[in-house]
Amino acid sequence: SEQYKWARERLLNHQCERAIPAFQNLLDRFPKHDLADNALYWRAFCFAELGNREEAQKLWREFPLVFPRSPKIPDTIYQRAILFEEEGKTQEALGLYQTILKQYPKAEKRREARAAIGRLKR
Repeated sequence: SEQYKWARERLLNHQCERAIPAFQNLLDRFPKHDLADNALYWRAFCFAELGNREEAQKLWREFPLVFPRSPKIPDTIYQRAILFEEEGKTQEALGLYQTILKQYPKAEKRREARAAIGRLKR
């Protein structure tokens, strides 16, 4: 928990270069910890923040395979959709936003996904 808090603090202070290895260390040492899924999610987020979209997409794409029961899965799908949208890949983004609506009826990101779909279909 302490290592996760330290890494998250680095993230919040825009020090992703320092947060990435800390999150990875947590994943390596404690892969079954309650915060391991969050560590992977935020590690991918850091890569996206640093402009390494490919690594972020890869980690978020693999996330459901590593943590199939994680409540963060819809968030990873949403983040992937945002990256696609920013890259002008509208169809890919739409597909992911629609996945959230169809497969995750209780996801917190439903409202944002619905708004994104409306925005992209204009």
